[in-house]
Amino acid sequence: MRVVLPVLLVLFVLMLAASGMILIVGKAKRLPASRILFAVLICWLAVYLIALVYVTILSRSSNDAAVSAVNLIPFRELLSIFRQRRYVDLELYLFNVIMYLPEGVLICCILNHLKKNSWRSAVAICFGTILPIELAQALAGRGIFDIDDILCNAIGFLLGYLLAKVIASRFFPFNRGQRPHLNS
Repeated sequence: MRVVLPVLLVLFVLMLAASGMILIVGKAKRLPASRILFAVLICWLAVYLIALVYVTILSRSSNDAAVSAVNLIPFRELLSIFRQRRYVDLELYLFNVIMYLPEGVLICCILNHLKKNSWRSAVAICFGTILPIELAQALAGRGIFDIDDILCNAIGFLLGYLLAKVIASRFFPFNRGQRPHLNS
């Protein structure tokens, strides 16, 4: 796990550099602000998904004790944590929620730009990213297929999605067919 933070830091720096390049090229080509913003969002999503795969699959060793285990009983481990008062173990649940917040925000922004912002699309994308990662963890022997992870990840995604919706409606009321103009 020691290698995870430096790799994430490198990915973050690459994301910022790519975003800067997109902005510079977009301005030079006189692209509309909405297209530049869309390209930046896609770049951020790509880097986020690479980081997600790295953290959830690639950074783990294949000889973990929990390899090939499956948990299909929702919150079984969570109830055990509360019964045994092992509150420190709640950090994994919190991490699983927080880990998917950025994807919820990014997907909301991207779907909004594409004018296909619906709950159905968001839920399909949410489970379309969570389930393959859980399956890959189990099949590669680098984790377990855990319903608790799926539920916590989905909660994080949906919280991020809702957060983006609330912020967009509160601070960017131009959603009704209008686009922002950043010509300055």
